[in-house]
Amino acid sequence: MAEALFRPFRGWRYDTTRAGDLGALAAPPYDVIAPSDVNRLLEANSHNVIRLELPSAVDAADPYGSASKTWNEWTLNGFLRRDEAAHFYLVRHTFTLGGVRTSRFEILGAIRLAQWEQGAVLPHEHTHEAAKRDRLMLMNALHANISPIMALYEDDDGAIRMLLRAISSRPPDSSFTDLAGDDYDVWHVSDSGEAGAIRLGVAGPLFVADGHHRYETALTYLGQQPDEANDGEHAPGYILAALTSIEDPGLVSLPYHRLIQGLPDDARARLMRQVETYFRAEEITIGGLSDTEAAERFASAMKAQNAPMMALIEPPGDVLKLLRPLEPGIFEGLLTGESEAWSRLAPCVFLDVLLTHGVGADQHEAETRGWLSYPRDAAEAIEAVRAGGCDAGFLLQAVSMADMTEAAEAGERLPQKSTYFFPKVATGIVLNSLAGRLED
Repeated sequence: MAEALFRPFRGWRYDTTRAGDLGALAAPPYDVIAPSDVNRLLEANSHNVIRLELPSAVDAADPYGSASKTWNEWTLNGFLRRDEAAHFYLVRHTFTLGGVRTSRFEILGAIRLAQWEQGAVLPHEHTHEAAKRDRLMLMNALHANISPIMALYEDDDGAIRMLLRAISSRPPDSSFTDLAGDDYDVWHVSDSGEAGAIRLGVAGPLFVADGHHRYETALTYLGQQPDEANDGEHAPGYILAALTSIEDPGLVSLPYHRLIQGLPDDARARLMRQVETYFRAEEITIGGLSDTEAAERFASAMKAQNAPMMALIEPPGDVLKLLRPLEPGIFEGLLTGESEAWSRLAPCVFLDVLLTHGVGADQHEAETRGWLSYPRDAAEAIEAVRAGGCDAGFLLQAVSMADMTEAAEAGERLPQKSTYFFPKVATGIVLNSLAGRLED
């Protein structure tokens, strides 16, 4: 298995004396920017990074041409400036989850691209071709990485965390609060000893948490370049990434849930037969509870020692059925993954046991037919079922990091929408040009 190579680079950053406060310039990554967010981001600052990250929201007629023009104008006029030296950029990202203020470390740097089968960088989810086409056209227009992928590394002995704590004990080079209320402290790490310790400490394998489409697009982009671009020194052989330790207490993986709607009667009957055949159900009455209170009951059940794999709610939404496998090994012969982790993961069991063998459709077909959607909020899923527009809602158990990495190391890729890492890594802290050599 090849080792991962993580390097400092000369980043392009906003000159805040010209462009304004970074809190109004940063944005979420492209795939979680809601239409309602676009005007809010642009009203906060007309130079918001959304003009580069999601240009179709700004100029639908010529998004990639618009992004290219913007990049050229901002770099020429000094709104974006390139650092004179190569750095790692350490970020302490502080956010609110469940009313509690929490933080995690993110190290921004450049990962050398490697094919999945080399094992230096491992995926955990499948991808869609449409998203990769869009990202490739944007890369070809800008020759730059705008948003970092999020990747995870193992820090079993805590050595890197101790180093990051030492670095973060110094005054930050910059600080800002974004429009969502998250706080960021940023340190530029150029000391050869500290940078060298980071490089050695995150040798991999690295696990892609968010950004599979961007990673695979970067491989395609590299394949379009001359052979020397992959010599280990040229920027196209790398991708901008934010690395977080799997052991970081601020690393949060939330589930996407599943809503089933519009099924033919026979498919719905088969789905429910699968539930009855393979699961035992514990019913909880939630008729007198609000959507939020019902979601809290589900969350409480997930903390139990014998937590359910998922919960089922059907119209009118008065009962929540906590579903656990009927007996050990009951899914044998139905699962497409071979690792032990696969049989423990709710998104995998939902796909193989309920969707494929129940509904009779794979994930892509179910999405295309409008049968399957993915709310992130359990209360939202409960509300949708109670409103009468859905046949059923399945509230899924979150994917543990141990199971995710076990499946990834076994060469297995989880179904799409298996994990939602919260919060997303901000776009706009530092950008990475793909022109020339990485550190020149």
